[in-house]
Amino acid sequence: MAYAVYRWAPVTAPGNTEQERSVREQAERTRLFCDSYGLLADDRPRLLDTMADRLNALVAFMRGRAAEGDTAFQSHLDAGHHHLYLGDVEYIRASKEEFHRVLLTG
Repeated sequence: MAYAVYRWAPVTAPGNTEQERSVREQAERTRLFCDSYGLLADDRPRLLDTMADRLNALVAFMRGRAAEGDTAFQSHLDAGHHHLYLGDVEYIRASKEEFHRVLLTG
């Protein structure tokens, strides 16, 4: 669920080429996604940490595959894709309070 919200709300740092929405707009879209897919209120506080953990795991996987000689993953690293993900992790953690305000209270 966390990665789906990340990709489809989407939740990305300012400057990410995929979108240019404010934190509030992203949080509202995240709430709509959660409402639509039935994510319980009790589970929502963990959503952003899970999203950040999932992105960190993705970067670790990319680096691991590249270290094993996978040229496709090395090309993604060479292109700097991991920097976008890591920037989004920082953004998610820094914006967590506002996301929670919208996710938990509307």
